[in-house]
Amino acid sequence: MPPRTSKLALAGFISALSGIIVPVLGVIGVALGLSAVSRIRASKEPLKGKGLAIAGIMIGLISAVGFQFCYRAMKSPSNSMAPLINVNEGFIVDRKAYIVGTPKRGDIIVFAAEQNARKVLLCKRLVGLPNETVEIRDGGIYINGALTQVPHLPANDSYANAGNFGGLGQVIAIPEDSFYVLGDDPANSLDSRSSGFISRKDLYGKVLWTYAGLPPLEKIFGLMFTPWWLQNPSSFRNPASPRDPVPLPSPAS
Repeated sequence: MPPRTSKLALAGFISALSGIIVPVLGVIGVALGLSAVSRIRASKEPLKGKGLAIAGIMIGLISAVGFQFCYRAMKSPSNSMAPLINVNEGFIVDRKAYIVGTPKRGDIIVFAAEQNARKVLLCKRLVGLPNETVEIRDGGIYINGALTQVPHLPANDSYANAGNFGGLGQVIAIPEDSFYVLGDDPANSLDSRSSGFISRKDLYGKVLWTYAGLPPLEKIFGLMFTPWWLQNPSSFRNPASPRDPVPLPSPAS
């Protein structure tokens, strides 16, 4: 009688392949593959599928680890993006978005910035693109001299003139490879009006979607999308130095 294929090995392989789309299935595929290898070795009857199980383990590990480096779960350090994202509410960041694509007006971007002499990650709405001009006039946003409704930005937002890059009558020229950002909540946002431009090299990723108000999902997504060395709910960490905790900025930032 020819040896039969281990159903556990087959299930592990299929689960691991599915992990390319749904990362948690990759982890399940690894567990099933390890269990299949163990059972094949211990089985008294000949079983095929050891190679299939090992392939499933490798694919599952690659998909799970690769996915975590492409996507990240984070929490907003401020209310500057309210009401879409309030302080301490969670969102998923697509880290590969600006490696394979181009930033677009209206994107919510995550970027590294200096705050109290330390690097922190902040999220704001992308308003101005390289080589454009921006002016805050009568509460509106003027791009290249034309009043512009930024995609996804609340239509009733009114921006006050403030800072060295958003003063009354100032027409700000955005340099090459730089961006101008604003918060969705004009009254509670320290943005490009005061801090200036965001360099392309400081872009960390694009906010893909939020999961605020869903406590079970917050925990699940936090574990699924955040590598273990970054899972510290009391701190916001600098991606360039993951072991160095960076305190949360104040809610007014």
